[in-house]
Amino acid sequence: MLDLATALALFLLGAGTVYAIAARRLAASRRRMAALTSEVERRTDLENRLRASEGRLKGILDHMNDWVWEADENGVFTYSSPHTLEWLGLPPEEVVGRKAPIAPFEEDLPEERQLLEGLLANPRPVVGVLIRLQARDGRGVTIETNASPFFDEEGVFRGYRGVSRDVTERKLAEEALQENEARYRTIVEDQTEMIVRWLPNGTRLFANDAYRRTLGETRDREVAGSTWYRTSSEDRTKSLLAKLTPEQPAATGLCRALLPGGAVAWHSWTDRAFFDSDGKLVEVQSVGRDVTLQKQTEDALRESEERYRTLVENAAEAIVVLDVDSGRFVDCNENATRLYGCDREVLLRNGPVDFSPPFQPEGRRSEEAAADRIRAAVEGEKPVFEWIHQNTAGDLIPCEIRLVRIPSAGQRVVRGSVTDITARKKAEAELERQRQKLVEADKMAALGTLISGVAHEVNNPNHYILLNLPILGEAWRDATRLLDELAPGAGDFRLAGTPYHEIKDEIPELLDEVRDGAERIKRIVGELHNFTRSQSASAIGPVSLNEVVDASLTLTGSAIRKATESFDLELAPDLPVLPGNAHRLEQVVINLLLNACQALTARSQAIRVTTYHDRPAAEVVLEVYDEGRGIAAEDLPHVRDPFYTTKRDTGGTGLGLAVSARIVEEHGGRLEHESAPGRGTTARVALPADRTEDI
Repeated sequence: MLDLATALALFLLGAGTVYAIAARRLAASRRRMAALTSEVERRTDLENRLRASEGRLKGILDHMNDWVWEADENGVFTYSSPHTLEWLGLPPEEVVGRKAPIAPFEEDLPEERQLLEGLLANPRPVVGVLIRLQARDGRGVTIETNASPFFDEEGVFRGYRGVSRDVTERKLAEEALQENEARYRTIVEDQTEMIVRWLPNGTRLFANDAYRRTLGETRDREVAGSTWYRTSSEDRTKSLLAKLTPEQPAATGLCRALLPGGAVAWHSWTDRAFFDSDGKLVEVQSVGRDVTLQKQTEDALRESEERYRTLVENAAEAIVVLDVDSGRFVDCNENATRLYGCDREVLLRNGPVDFSPPFQPEGRRSEEAAADRIRAAVEGEKPVFEWIHQNTAGDLIPCEIRLVRIPSAGQRVVRGSVTDITARKKAEAELERQRQKLVEADKMAALGTLISGVAHEVNNPNHYILLNLPILGEAWRDATRLLDELAPGAGDFRLAGTPYHEIKDEIPELLDEVRDGAERIKRIVGELHNFTRSQSASAIGPVSLNEVVDASLTLTGSAIRKATESFDLELAPDLPVLPGNAHRLEQVVINLLLNACQALTARSQAIRVTTYHDRPAAEVVLEVYDEGRGIAAEDLPHVRDPFYTTKRDTGGTGLGLAVSARIVEEHGGRLEHESAPGRGTTARVALPADRTEDI
């Protein structure tokens, strides 16, 4: 048996051992605890990081435009992103736990189930599968799905993870595009125009039926892939490609084509180029039509127009073409530009009224008269009429115009042939003057015969008066002596109702007045004889111009007193004597005085007669001035022409000044007129003086 000490020692030894063992175990436990704590902390960190990553991933998935989903090996959804709510009206929690397909159209359900069963039975990647779903509001939603199967560590199929995208709008656009392409192809194939698409190297991609018909190709022949040069030369194609640019992608042109059988045709093409983003030409679409008939027609029309233009330009008259609606000329020949005095551009900016005075000779406004004649032409008539045109210089041109309507689609057009008849009018006027001359000559011949007869009839009784007046005078003187002797005894007796002492002095005055009147009748008859017969140059003698004026005033005094209350006579004294015929010069002065009286429009207007000696010119001058109406500038050069008169309506013959001018010229002088409308007229007779040696 062990003693106490030994036992105690053994106990202590065992306790120490146990303690040591316990201490070692505690230390190991602490080490394990520390390691466990570290592992827990590490796992906690990993879990936190995983949750954060999952949160970020969920945030990404929740905000993606696509639907992200996961389904198990039975086709039951185990995860769904929120886009099902937006697309179909189904929140994700209603999707998870449901078996695909979800929200199918009833008519699509068998096909979609068959697709799902096939994918579950034979797992394989799904690429671009289109599925049509029905949203809760009844609208259709088309999704495009891409999915991949996933497996566990042992390779056992566990389901699909996929992404689906809403392609409804794209699907609708594709369907619309397909419909448009179908319609386009239908339209293109039904077009009568040729339509062809081709590459820059000339290879055709497409051609419609019209293209094939034009080229004599059948539908079963493959046009696509053949060369474009069949209907167009290679040079034309190269030049076309050179013109087509991104800035100007379209062009038009006319092409001469050689058809099967050797026939030549003309095609009009409109080309449209298509370029890529780098500006490189990738394709050309051309639309063409056969214009052979049109080209032939245009060529024929061009030839016809050239012939017409040749005829028009070489026509003697001016030819203009008028657009009735615009009132402007649209064509003209060279003669028209010469007639109106302007170039073609100016002429075509105007119309007939612009080259006409405000009024025509018949008194109508040019605009109204022109409208009536043009209207008649439009209605099918062919009016021919005279017209006064006015060129750009302001000259009035008498014309003869012929109008005719020209057929024109959608436009009222009238052609006018304008002939300048100035020369014809002058010839007609000259012919009329010559006719008037003949008439007046006949009248003058008859007047001469009449004057001769009248002068004879007047002169005979007047001769008796002149012969008997001296006898009456002598008888009155003898009677006066007897009456003077009887008067004292007979008282203041009367003769012819007048007391003798008054009539005694009046009778001689009456006899003198009768003698003066008879002498005046004698002179007038002599003047009438002078007017109707020519006198030879041998009838000249010394003439006093003042005496000629006085004699003329005697004959015209009554007319002057009737015409004016203001008559002024200024006769220069000591005028040189002229060689001439007094009666002939008197005829000139009488004519000038009567013309002055007829020119007055009121008695307040004056007549002034003046004579003077122009010593520097060695001339004796007579001037007859009146304050009358004056003479127009266009008439002034003709007032001395035979039978020219502006007073034909009031009995003028146009002979007075013509005869006067001839008489003055026979005396070596000249007859001149100065006048202006409203400013009166001065008639001037200038006769050479200091020629007494010729008498």
